[in-house]
Amino acid sequence: MVGNALRKARRDFMFRYGLRLRQMEHWLVARLAMVLLSLLRLLPPDSALNFADRAARRVGPMVGRHRVAVNNLRLAYPQKSDAEIEAIARDMWGNMARLAAEYIFLDALFDFDPDASK
Repeated sequence: MVGNALRKARRDFMFRYGLRLRQMEHWLVARLAMVLLSLLRLLPPDSALNFADRAARRVGPMVGRHRVAVNNLRLAYPQKSDAEIEAIARDMWGNMARLAAEYIFLDALFDFDPDASK
């Protein structure tokens, strides 16, 4: 009886502790992303977009999601070689990084005047 209660209390504690660690991990990743985007903002738009593209093509394949992307591409394109699949997946990382970096330069890339239509 007491052993079961202790096991349950321990399991509940570990669950809550694990959730707290995951929240901290997400917070750290968000902070890192904000710092990187702030540093990119210091560069001219073209240079920043090109840098983000090149960096993501190198770092992206090290992320676990890369394996998911490669597996999905193999299912979608069974006729393509492994080299072609890998090239498509690397291009995907570059495009995603460019998209993310474009957001910090929207004011320079897109000239929108809400009063122009009035």
